[in-house]
Amino acid sequence: MNSRILLAMLAANVGLMAGSSGAEMSLREGTSAWDVMVQRGYCDPSQALDDYNRFEETLKSTDYESASRPQFPRTGNFVFFVGRKPSAATASASRDTVVRMDLASGAVEERLSFEDAAKAFPNGMLTEAGCVAIDPTGAYLAIGRTEQVFFKETRTETTSIYLVDLAGKTIRTLVVDQRDNRDYLFSPDGGHLLFRSFAPECEALTNGILGKAEAYSVCLADTTNDTVKTLKPVPEGKTELWFPEVPAAWSPDSQAVVFQYYRPLADSAAPWELIACEAPDFAPKTLRADRYYSDLFFVDADRLIAGTGGVIDLINVKTGESQRLVSDEGKPLSEKPMWNIRRAGDSVAYRVGQMPNDVPRSVPIPPAASAPAATGP
Repeated sequence: MNSRILLAMLAANVGLMAGSSGAEMSLREGTSAWDVMVQRGYCDPSQALDDYNRFEETLKSTDYESASRPQFPRTGNFVFFVGRKPSAATASASRDTVVRMDLASGAVEERLSFEDAAKAFPNGMLTEAGCVAIDPTGAYLAIGRTEQVFFKETRTETTSIYLVDLAGKTIRTLVVDQRDNRDYLFSPDGGHLLFRSFAPECEALTNGILGKAEAYSVCLADTTNDTVKTLKPVPEGKTELWFPEVPAAWSPDSQAVVFQYYRPLADSAAPWELIACEAPDFAPKTLRADRYYSDLFFVDADRLIAGTGGVIDLINVKTGESQRLVSDEGKPLSEKPMWNIRRAGDSVAYRVGQMPNDVPRSVPIPPAASAPAATGP
């Protein structure tokens, strides 16, 4: 299960994070705190929640409503969001803009005029989860604009990707096609944008509810020249499940990206592949093809932590060598690493057991030159 969901569940049930107004944290707060942790690179959930709460409190003193999840750059005490004037929210959905908020002073500034936004988004901005992301350098905001279309007499969706230049206050088109493009992840230097692309033939309308089959390609857009390449195409064969979020991670130097890729169940007993793509050509190679990892993050330019309910592995992206840090072999459910696998300094923190009796644990990250495998508690 994805860490965003796990962290939110944990917060809602046992009040894991400090800083909430009560003993327990809501599902919304837990999810929002996880967003900030990922964007800011925090290890401490309470620090992330403080940032999010400060945004919400400051927003109350402005003329805007937030029409998107707030986007926090890696550096700087400010946040970007799609702002909507309450008076214009019902009169015209196109009255959206991109707003920069200074969390220290509370000052807000429009980084895209209503007029420019209305030209690019005549029916308003779509800002649902997965369709908005900020470049960690704070230079660009990627926004997806979704439209309802018909493909072979079936109603479906297409989502185009636009880049808002937050300094120049301009907007340009990055991806426009007949596909549903979502789940954006910028490289740390802002030079590339990873996303998933769903083909229109993978959509189906059943009893008035739009559903999506588990068939997508993984694509990479170069934000410097607006070119797009497909890293992994839509797999052949029928699949049965759709996972809303597929884990992915960039190396800190932006020279490698790793993601999970789902193959049809007919092809393999283990349908998940862990794929690595390295600069300059970002050609895909398979690191593992034996399990699904719910949590991925780099500890340095070459090494990746891949965790899931049961195991935590340290994988060298360049060589493919793998080192098991924590194993669930022969352990009861109460001792298996299950929740919130994340970096905490020079260790990997995680939680074991079932709520509400789960407990925190950690295992050291071996030095880069260390060869022996380590076994966690």
